Amino acid sequence: MSKKTDTDMPELLCGDLPEGMPVMSEEEEAQLKKKNKKKKMIIGVSVFVAVGIISGVLLALEPWAKSVFGESLGMYGSDKSYSNYTPDYDLDVTTVEEYMELDRNIYFKKGGEKFIIEESDDNTPDIDFFIEYFDCAINGRYNEYNAMFTENYYKTNEPYIRFAPQMIYDISIEKLSESYSDGKTNYTYNVTYRIYKNNGTFRNDIGSDGAKTLFFGLVEENGQVKIDRITYYV
Repeated sequence: MSKKTDTDMPELLCGDLPEGMPVMSEEEEAQLKKKNKKKKMIIGVSVFVAVGIISGVLLALEPWAKSVFGESLGMYGSDKSYSNYTPDYDLDVTTVEEYMELDRNIYFKKGGEKFIIEESDDNTPDIDFFIEYFDCAINGRYNEYNAMFTENYYKTNEPYIRFAPQMIYDISIEKLSESYSDGKTNYTYNVTYRIYKNNGTFRNDIGSDGAKTLFFGLVEENGQVKIDRITYYV
């Protein structure tokens, strides 16, 4: 007779069950299946909740981690990102009384001069450009806005897919320089403005009613002005 080893497979039961072995009724079997199903559901929900909590924590820590390790979060290299209000893509800014009471003029600075710029036949191309620039931003005309940049700008920046109308106010434009070369006129400006109830779809690097001065480099060629560069001051 051969000896049974540890690796031998156990013999399968076949035929009738041994006498005295308890047999589960159909009702008991159904209840057991129901309990097992409930346990699986509880485990599945628990795993889903745990994953959600972990994901939420990671998302909450992401801005902190990126700011600590020097990665940009907002536009133009900002280490912070703001998005405080729900965007309304159908907003008519003229219906917002609080915004209409704010100073929405565009103030132009050059040397010791400061005045409000308006549409006029006497405007230089760069002044007309800024009037159109802010009109597009305020009214959410993102396609026209995207067309106001040079090909060189889009080598390192992406056009907007969409942005909601922006309640821009307290606008200040300071002309720094103007030069001419290779058939082109180059302008540089400091540009500062605030956004009432900022929703972050146009500028996510400033909070509502906050402001950061941007450096604009403009290029005029054949009477057409476009933005070639927008940066923060280092």
